[in-house]
Amino acid sequence: MLNVNSVKKSIVGYLRGQIISGELRPGQRLNEIALSKQLEVSRPPLREAFQVLEQEGLVVSISRKGTFVTTVSLDDLNELYEAREILEISAIHLLRKKKRLDLQKLFSFLSESRNVPAFPGEIFEKLLFYREKISDFHVILLETTGNQRLIHFYQTIYFNLARYQYMQFSLFPESMTNSLEKHRQILDLLDGQLFEEAEQLLQAHIQDAYNHQKIALLKYQETMDNN
Repeated sequence: MLNVNSVKKSIVGYLRGQIISGELRPGQRLNEIALSKQLEVSRPPLREAFQVLEQEGLVVSISRKGTFVTTVSLDDLNELYEAREILEISAIHLLRKKKRLDLQKLFSFLSESRNVPAFPGEIFEKLLFYREKISDFHVILLETTGNQRLIHFYQTIYFNLARYQYMQFSLFPESMTNSLEKHRQILDLLDGQLFEEAEQLLQAHIQDAYNHQKIALLKYQETMDNN
């Protein structure tokens, strides 16, 4: 029998995936009664799951109105990428200061990522998995610095960033392969202690991701307006 924490974790994982993939649409109200029946769970762990998702910036609770999926917008994307660039470039600066640079976790992750198919198809569960297997290179880059505050700040934007990454990989599946190649190049530069070149390539990679996600967002918004 699952304990309360396991139930909550399971609910959070399910709803998080639904929001990132757009199965639960931006602005949609989360109906407690319907979700409780659908997931066959009681309402207390469901409400606790809502609280976790609110901390992650995926939902917002409005007094006497309910809990809603947060919106996606160009302004939000711009803010996310301003923060992302600052955090990831700061990571390169911190790695440059280290006397001993341990990149083994990044090399291991990159090796595993090479087994990810370039075109996973349109099954959203698979695309969620592949997005994580590719994009988490950046999470591990931050973790390699050992700076817990920097890691924490990145975690605060991680899941909202994932929503736009999902849009990108849905519309531009070939960019998955391109991302893997850029990650390999960045890691090779870091391994060779070529920090300035690694920073420049990382900056260009982040800008490229932003450009793809901006196009994907605008197409998504156009589709929603037409529905």
